[in-house]
Amino acid sequence: MYDTLNFWLDWVYLKESNPIDILEKWLPNPTKKYNELRGLSINGKINGFYVSCSDCGLFLSGSLAKLYLPSNLYTLTRQTTREAIEFLSDSIHININEAKVTRIDVSTVIPLKQPPADYYRSLGDKNYFKRREHKPNTLYYETEKKQLAFYDKRKEAAAKNAIVPPSLYGCQNLLRYELRYLIELSRQFNTSTITANMLYDRDFYYNIIQQWRDEYNSIQKIKKIGFMNEDKITPKEARDLLFAEILIKMGAQETINDFIADLRANDKFADPKYYSLFKNYLKTMLQAQRGQEEDLTKELTLAINNIAKYAR
Repeated sequence: MYDTLNFWLDWVYLKESNPIDILEKWLPNPTKKYNELRGLSINGKINGFYVSCSDCGLFLSGSLAKLYLPSNLYTLTRQTTREAIEFLSDSIHININEAKVTRIDVSTVIPLKQPPADYYRSLGDKNYFKRREHKPNTLYYETEKKQLAFYDKRKEAAAKNAIVPPSLYGCQNLLRYELRYLIELSRQFNTSTITANMLYDRDFYYNIIQQWRDEYNSIQKIKKIGFMNEDKITPKEARDLLFAEILIKMGAQETINDFIADLRANDKFADPKYYSLFKNYLKTMLQAQRGQEEDLTKELTLAINNIAKYAR
């Protein structure tokens, strides 16, 4: 389930007599540089995984899935994560098990019935996150420390001239959902440090995938309108339901966020709290208590919950 990872191994853990000499021997086409700030450094790549070493320590960054598997269309299990870290250590002839992890992306590819963009309209706001939709293929939820990304993996592969093996997914639509821990991982995981060997620890691996699921589940789900099941409604209720239906068809959450941003930019409300009150009113209306969850939302939620349920 891991993709992009950043590692940092401080010089004190580099027990080899001269790691720069070791990397110069084992890195394909290494580049050596010298400057007054970092001293002598060496840079290179192992299967696209970036490696850099200086007098300060060793830095590694890249997709662990692409390093060890044919591409990140394939998903690392806990066991293959261990194998990939051992492969990286063997490739550079430096043990990175004690390396500090400074970024973690948890992700996989999810086959779906419809194109991924069709699912975005049912994904609303998420508390403390900024929602950004890059129409029509990508949806982000962001804070300074963390990011959720949803995107069309088949279109992304086509843009990079990558081939999706028919034997792997056939002609299915492919959504990639990534949970990215960007900075301050120790605080986010309430631990003193996270090291490379923890990534394949049974409890850590299981818990981080449950967090991947929980972050998705905490997104507000916009329900379809179901007022025809009611015996009687008032004209005001009918007006609100029609308005909600129009908003949903327009891409409700993005439309609301853009409209609120325009109101703020033009200083339209006399009291600043009216912006959040108005937004909350619209969100409450869109929850459509008479309605039911979209079938597409149910499909995506079930897929994500099942992945987390059987993660080992």
